[in-house]
Amino acid sequence: MYTVAAILALIALVVFVIGVIGVLFAKGKRRRSALICLGGIGLFLVSGVLGAVFRPDPSPTVNEAIAEAASPVEAENTDELQTLPTEEPAPQSQAVEDQVAIEQARLLARPEALEAYCAGMDQYVTLYERADEKFGLDFSDEKTAWIRQTDAEETAQMTEVIGLPASVWSSRATEDHWDQRCRALEQGWPAITFEEIYGADADDRRAVRNALETFYTSQINLGRLSDALSNPYNSINCRDDEVDGIPLIGCRLEGRASRTPFYLFFAARADERLFAVPYDQELVDHFQTANAIPGSGSLRIQLGWFIDYPTPVPYPVLKSTFN
Repeated sequence: MYTVAAILALIALVVFVIGVIGVLFAKGKRRRSALICLGGIGLFLVSGVLGAVFRPDPSPTVNEAIAEAASPVEAENTDELQTLPTEEPAPQSQAVEDQVAIEQARLLARPEALEAYCAGMDQYVTLYERADEKFGLDFSDEKTAWIRQTDAEETAQMTEVIGLPASVWSSRATEDHWDQRCRALEQGWPAITFEEIYGADADDRRAVRNALETFYTSQINLGRLSDALSNPYNSINCRDDEVDGIPLIGCRLEGRASRTPFYLFFAARADERLFAVPYDQELVDHFQTANAIPGSGSLRIQLGWFIDYPTPVPYPVLKSTFN
């Protein structure tokens, strides 16, 4: 029926054109030609109505062809998705993780680990000096390549001794203040943290203050302490206090021409031993090679190296305690 409507539309178009020509050029037949035009228009309207009513659905063969073309692709993609391997990490039990952490802690706690790190840091400090001696002061591609290669080799040596990847031991070195522990090792003093400092009580604090007064008095009597202009100090003034649970001692050298600010020390207790711990590290020179100072009676107070920076109480607050 849709085809019949199309034919009628074509006939209507032809009739309409004939009628228009008659109206324009056949002067004696214009009335008839006008009726032909109207008939063509009416026939065209009829064909339009028939076409709308009997318009067929899309060809089922086309739909089937589309479905057939799509089905194999969808099936193939579905099979691929089903066969793709999942990349989920293999489950690791908490017991295994705990065992790995225990082994890492054991390796990092060995004295050999810290010694290897300290030796490596010493080498790193002199790396550029060695490069200057070998290649001169000016930089070159050869010198840069040698620095990188040497640094990599020395880091690999540290890693081999420590027994763990550099990403593991370098993180531990930062967290546990290995740089300060190296300085304590070099000085020959035990490393002291706030755990040991908080372990000292008021009696310990006063005992450390008395020992420091005795020590500095002996150094003054021997003429070993003087200011930058070589003017000797002739007395020592030590005080003690507690600041937010921190046992703090301050000692100030005084002379006729000048006096120092209060030098700060902590009192600490570790392994049942009492420690005097310089907070201002320039004070280390005051003690030279000593590892302990005499206290009251037969008491010997050990010297310790403070490593636990930064302090819970800001440095300016501690410095102002005895002012």
